[in-house]
Amino acid sequence: MALVTFMTPDGTSLTRRYALPPTTRLRVDVNEIVPELGVAIIVQSDRPLAAERALYFTSTIPTTAENMETLTDTDALPQVIPALVGTISTGADEAAYTWYFPDGTTVDTNQYLLLSNPSRGQARVTVEFLLSDGSRPTETLLMPANSRFTLPVHELHADEPALAMIVRSTQPIVAERSLFPDAGPGAGGGSTMLGVPSE
Repeated sequence: MALVTFMTPDGTSLTRRYALPPTTRLRVDVNEIVPELGVAIIVQSDRPLAAERALYFTSTIPTTAENMETLTDTDALPQVIPALVGTISTGADEAAYTWYFPDGTTVDTNQYLLLSNPSRGQARVTVEFLLSDGSRPTETLLMPANSRFTLPVHELHADEPALAMIVRSTQPIVAERSLFPDAGPGAGGGSTMLGVPSE
C-alpha cells in the first residue's frame, strides 16, 4: 500500500492510497488530482518501492531541411513543429536543512528553484546565490507547513553565465533545480536535478 500526499503552495494537502501488488508499477496522473496548481509529493509505503516524477509538456522545434521530409505539404511549411518533451527525476530519500547546487545559468535559460516543506512547522528559507562576479546576494522566504514554492531564479539574476546556490532552512525541506530554454520557437527540452543535501 502506497500513501501519496500532494502539497500545494498555500499548505493545503490531500492524500490518496494506492494498492501495488508485488512486481508491479503504477502511474498516477497528478493533473487529474491537483489541476492547475504547483504541487510537491510525498510517497510513503509499507514496503520498499521506487518512485520517480515525470514532467511532460509541449514545445516546438524549428523547421529544417532534415525534418521537412516528415511533412506532406511543403507549400504550407510551418515555421515550427510541435514536439513532446520533458524531464524525469527520482524523489529525495529524505528532507534536509541545507541543499547545495554547484552549477546553473540564466543565459538564454529559465532557471527555477523548486522547494517543498514536508515538515509540520513553518520554514524560513534563505537562498544564497554565488554569482559569476563573486557577489553572494540572498533571498529569504517563509513556507507554510506541508507546502511548496517555485522561485524563478532567472527573474532575480538574469544573464548569469554561471550561478550556484546554497539553500538553508529552519525546517527540513527538499530542494530541486530545473533549467529550461527561453520560451519561443526552437525552445525545447530541459533538465531537473535534486540538490546535494547536508545537515
